[in-house]
Amino acid sequence: MRLIALALLLLTVSARAAPMRVFVLPAKGEGASAAEARALDVALTQALADADGLVVVSANDVQQLADLSAERTAADCTDAASSACLAEVAQGLGAELVVMQTVERLGGARLWQVSLFDQRHAGLVARATLEASDVAGLKAQARRAAATLVRPLEPDGVVAAPVDDAGGLSPLVVAGVATTAVGALTAVTGAVLIGAGAVIVPSDAYDTELRRSMQGAGPAFIGVAAVGALIAVVGAGVWIAGAVVDD
Repeated sequence: MRLIALALLLLTVSARAAPMRVFVLPAKGEGASAAEARALDVALTQALADADGLVVVSANDVQQLADLSAERTAADCTDAASSACLAEVAQGLGAELVVMQTVERLGGARLWQVSLFDQRHAGLVARATLEASDVAGLKAQARRAAATLVRPLEPDGVVAAPVDDAGGLSPLVVAGVATTAVGALTAVTGAVLIGAGAVIVPSDAYDTELRRSMQGAGPAFIGVAAVGALIAVVGAGVWIAGAVVDD
């Protein structure tokens, strides 16, 4: 009886640990050339492949399937309404998940919308919309898109999202914020010491030696405040530069 229970437990664990197969449809839309669209496909496929528990199949893999037309995939599977085509693609590949992408222009910006559909339940799992001034900027955010798509699958215990290298603050911004904080703290410290000296030096309530020490250190206190202010200004410049680069 115990052996049967152990076997059932092992089968359950194996079933839960089985990787999920995801099919990545080619990027479509007026916001990217054919070459740029392929670059986005490759970047997103690689980013998704870095997620634990996923087996990623690209459009190139589809072309090798004898029972599936790549032309139909490219023509029909361009929006969420083509559920029949998506179901056929998923069935042919044994894929539970399908990723769809569109790239459009909005003024001077490019918008990359990436959606993950669960073909088992015929529903949207997650969607990420990324913006950049050009396709290269979109490509740099592929890992952010992959992390957004995969995150809702993590509670199942099978999939772990890739690290979002593109997300968060850039090193320049972090360095600028830290430098500004250090400079501001130094400037405030110097200002507090200057203020303390201004109170202590002229007052007879304090020890003479202390008053003399504070008076002698006055120029140093001013220097500390000035240096702190300068550091804060430099840090703010680095911060702004980092923010501009991120955009």
